[in-house]
Amino acid sequence: MEHLGQVFRFFREARHISLSEATGGEFSKSMLSRFENGQSELSAQKLFSALSAIRTETEEFTVAAGIQNHHSHKELLSQIQDLLQANQLDLLEELYLKKEKITQKSKHASDWVERLIVKAYLCALKESEKASPGELDFLHDYLFSVDIWGRYELNLFSVCTPVLSLDLFSQYTKEILSRKDFAALFANNRNTLHTTFLNGYLLAISQENITQADYFQQVIERHFYEENETYFRIVYLFAQGELACLKGQTEEGLSQMKKAVDIFRILNCQHSADYYQEALDTAFQKYSK
Repeated sequence: MEHLGQVFRFFREARHISLSEATGGEFSKSMLSRFENGQSELSAQKLFSALSAIRTETEEFTVAAGIQNHHSHKELLSQIQDLLQANQLDLLEELYLKKEKITQKSKHASDWVERLIVKAYLCALKESEKASPGELDFLHDYLFSVDIWGRYELNLFSVCTPVLSLDLFSQYTKEILSRKDFAALFANNRNTLHTTFLNGYLLAISQENITQADYFQQVIERHFYEENETYFRIVYLFAQGELACLKGQTEEGLSQMKKAVDIFRILNCQHSADYYQEALDTAFQKYSK
């Protein structure tokens, strides 16, 4: 992508930063000059270092470079929400068959993405619904062939998590954490990543997989919530209580879960309080035998 160098030079010069300063001392300025002139490419690691040196967020750069100029699928998502609100699961299944038929003739990635999005909602609603091996292969190849993730790729992963088994969810999480652009990705998309990690934790607990639950707990602890991210902290507290019950610490676990529900009630978050109260009642019946 020759134009990436041009976009980089635009930001560098706009901030009055020299070529030498822009390298961050990580590589030669002649290498950066060739990149800006479209004569060579930079590795992802060198590009991230240079972006940091010119005080430019990865998100800002990718938008300017057109990397994130994807179809947002807003129309499809709106259509799905209308069907969900009308409780028309049969029409959602028909929509999936329509998207599936399109992909049998089309090689456009956006058509496959739309098929996957509909399948993800079906998987979330029907336990018997599963993604095909071809759909799972496409999702992995599509996401992890992208060197620099932006909000589009992360949101797509988040939407499609219902098609993943717990093992695949864990594998994808590990791949995301090992990405060279993870620090920038996390800084710009904290809520989405917090939700993703927490969903993995809750999925592992619901499947009574202590090993995977412990893994996601470690991930959450390494990227813990700020004080203004209260909702995540409360749900995490509740989930920790359920994991404690699963490990045989019933009294302590139920107490922790009740504490989380009480906090929701104190904060007048009645919908959340009612939802987790129901989950607490189920846990009480399950673990108090």
